[in-house]
Amino acid sequence: MMADKGVQNTIEALEERWRMIMFMYDDCVTKLEEKIERDRERRHARQKQELIALSIIYSAFSIPILIMVFIVYLFVLFF
Repeated sequence: MMADKGVQNTIEALEERWRMIMFMYDDCVTKLEEKIERDRERRHARQKQELIALSIIYSAFSIPILIMVFIVYLFVLFF
């Protein structure tokens, strides 16, 4: 009878430890997924900033060139 009670207590203790291990595992998986999502969002934000910066640089270079071409066109057209 005592051996059965001892075995039962050991099984219950192991089950409780298993639940704790699974809880910690699930917590780690959740934190890892959150970290991956945060990294993805940061990467997306960085790419968005780079695209905006490239658009501004492109505009800064192309608009004066287009104005210059237009002025030359008008100069050739009227003179």
